[in-house]
Amino acid sequence: MSLVSFVGLLNGKSNMRVIFSDECGMSGKDPLTVVTAILLNLDNQYEPLLKGIDEALITAFHDVGKATECEIKGDRLIDDLCSGREKAKYAEQLVPALLSLPFKHQFPIFYGAVDNKQFKANEEHYKALRESFRKILRKSPRISVSFGDCLRRVNTYVATAYPGEKYLWIHDQGGPIFSASHFEVEFYRVQEIIRTHLAGNGQQGISYGGGRAGFTLPTPSIPIVDTVYFGDSANSRLLQLADLCCTTVTAHLLSTYGYINSAEKKACLASFYPLIKPQVINDGTSPIFYQVRR
Repeated sequence: MSLVSFVGLLNGKSNMRVIFSDECGMSGKDPLTVVTAILLNLDNQYEPLLKGIDEALITAFHDVGKATECEIKGDRLIDDLCSGREKAKYAEQLVPALLSLPFKHQFPIFYGAVDNKQFKANEEHYKALRESFRKILRKSPRISVSFGDCLRRVNTYVATAYPGEKYLWIHDQGGPIFSASHFEVEFYRVQEIIRTHLAGNGQQGISYGGGRAGFTLPTPSIPIVDTVYFGDSANSRLLQLADLCCTTVTAHLLSTYGYINSAEKKACLASFYPLIKPQVINDGTSPIFYQVRR
């Protein structure tokens, strides 16, 4: 069954919004953790976009076999661009061709970014909050602030632009950033509690009230299907494109906010960011905790 058919069964029709996302810097060793998502209408954009990716690969390699075997990886393309070897010639053609596709096919891009060093400096406070979360969640999910930031932006955009529609979130399975079961309900509740707590109570504990039910929090309407679907980027051109967009956004943020200098490898990919900038809905948003670092 094709992805379009699968989505159609979930939604009762083929016209469904689908998110493909990937992350950079999840190890915590990098200055930033970034999650980037692209939003597509599979009914109208799926096949034309795949065709565009294939054409970019074939044009760069001049060989259908090499194009088919190539897995698009942002970090690998950075190495190729900076190598000065023959691979650089392929990358110099391939990167701009691929990063021109979001504007050509008119789909939005979103990102969530966190300053890892400053997040760790504040982590003790969040650990204390997680203890309170156990009272209202069946299990404690593994929280990624960068994913939550990206989720919020996508949710707001979809709820406003396409009210009443549902969408499926497909993330590369290699990223251990959240639990899949009823993810969207649990995670959004956690995010709302953090927001409510920090906005209204400062460093005070959360008050739960009486009764067996304890503290309750209304869950906002979230147009994500019940279970987040995990894909394998090795077999998905659209996850690979999300990976390249994520690496490009990360390189741009690292350069713009002074985490790296112009001589470092990732800076070479940052120069391609203007190709996707018109499609980045939250362009100019600084990483969470960046102001603390300053």
